[in-house]
Amino acid sequence: MKNKIKNMINKAKDSLFRVAPMLYIEEIENHFDKLFNVKDGERIVFHEIVSDIVHIDVHLIKPSEERPFQVLFTTGMSDLPMTTPEDASEEFKSDHERAEIYCILPAGWKLENNMTNEEKDKYYWVVSAIKMAARYPHMCKTWLSHCHTLQYSEENEPFSPCTKLCAAVFYQLDHTDFGGKYGDGLESFYTNDNTRINLLCFVPIYSEEMNFKIENSAPELYEKLFGEDINDIKQLEINNNRKNVCD
Repeated sequence: MKNKIKNMINKAKDSLFRVAPMLYIEEIENHFDKLFNVKDGERIVFHEIVSDIVHIDVHLIKPSEERPFQVLFTTGMSDLPMTTPEDASEEFKSDHERAEIYCILPAGWKLENNMTNEEKDKYYWVVSAIKMAARYPHMCKTWLSHCHTLQYSEENEPFSPCTKLCAAVFYQLDHTDFGGKYGDGLESFYTNDNTRINLLCFVPIYSEEMNFKIENSAPELYEKLFGEDINDIKQLEINNNRKNVCD
């Protein structure tokens, strides 16, 4: 029994040593706070208790009169560079090897500490989904970028019993969206040490939409989901029961 406990402690220590140092959390927080004009008390953090490879926290920007929606974003994914293609140029690698993930939620989407199990099924899955996406490139030695998709299970099992959404596509948005309101602030930003961090919008999709993207392309799926352009950020709001555009 003593040896078993000792081995468990050693494994726990090894896991701690494998976690990358937290490099950019304050700069990422500041970027989103400035972009969405966040005031004191309007942002809360879901801290990760046990981490592996990278420490992923999820931040929630609450709705306000000026901002009738919520923003969920990660920190920690960019603490390590992703594994970009070996034959890519150094410029390509520096432009694509670090990223964080965010998504837009309706004002009424509940994310609280005292939720019932039913409420957790209905709402909390999105926190788990973006955390998994943020850790995925580091666990699998790959990368995530604009127009990439992520299949969460071979069987395309839904994220929760309350939805049939089961996978995700990621888009980078820029000054051509929302009438230029956010400029390129939702596409990427540079840290104080001149590191580029791309911001990938997590868009949950159905299995039929995933198959359409594989058979066609992510830009064609974008047109089905949003049309030619995104004019209102509320078009990105996650809805457990949104229409399946490829049904």
